[in-house]
Amino acid sequence: PAHVFNDFALIAIEEALKKNDLVKAEEILAVFKEENRVVQKNSIEFFRGLYYAKNEEEDKAVAALEPLTKEVFDPFNRTRAKFATTVLQLDKKKIDAKQAIANLNSVRAVWRGGQLEFHILNLVGEFYMETNQYMDGFRVWREAISAFPGSDEALLIAKKMSEKFVKIFAHGEADKLPQLDAITLYYEFRELTPIGKQGDEMISKLVDRLIDVDLVDRASALLTHQVRFRLVGEERDAASTKLVKIHLINHDPQKAIDVLDATDNAEMTPDVLRDRKYIRAQAL
Repeated sequence: PAHVFNDFALIAIEEALKKNDLVKAEEILAVFKEENRVVQKNSIEFFRGLYYAKNEEEDKAVAALEPLTKEVFDPFNRTRAKFATTVLQLDKKKIDAKQAIANLNSVRAVWRGGQLEFHILNLVGEFYMETNQYMDGFRVWREAISAFPGSDEALLIAKKMSEKFVKIFAHGEADKLPQLDAITLYYEFRELTPIGKQGDEMISKLVDRLIDVDLVDRASALLTHQVRFRLVGEERDAASTKLVKIHLINHDPQKAIDVLDATDNAEMTPDVLRDRKYIRAQAL
């Protein structure tokens, strides 16, 4: 029967296009039988458009795919056609990343599940990052992890999130953001802070940002945690001295003295000891 033939042919052409075997794909397109089922008929047109796109026949690709993006009663083909046309238009520089975001967001709720949803969420996140919309990008990627828990796809996204978070807060990208935006972004995704020296440096920069926007109590709480649980040696000495100064800025000399008493040690450098002696005199 024609419908059985078409079902097998759809499987075959999908595999051929995944392998970029355009010769095989063209052969399959030529032998499809007449199809009356809506989804299968649209799927044939989708793969025809995909074939044209891969074969650098942009006009024919758009002609095949564009009508599918308006298919109200076939959400799967509507969504993947929108995805394919967006990627094609972006590749040909017909649209920019912001328009690509708008295109893909228009179908994000239309189809859920499977590789299609993952590819959409992954790409939308990439575009948000590319346009410096970091909060939206991280939120979309977090949605992808929630949608595919424990999967290889989720692990891939989690790795990208960690790498981007470090790039923003350890390599200077956050310096281009308004202070409050940077602080809000950090706190919403602070679980991405790496363990070790790099993470400690990121937190130190965050403390400075908090002080700059007069969020002294929050800066104090963050630095107190660092002093108690994360830092050792000279880094701890420097952080505890900084914490003392924050308490003085916050007009709390008793807390400043308490921190000095709790963190004084004989291994401090002469410069640090001299600085702390001066600070203690201020606090008293």
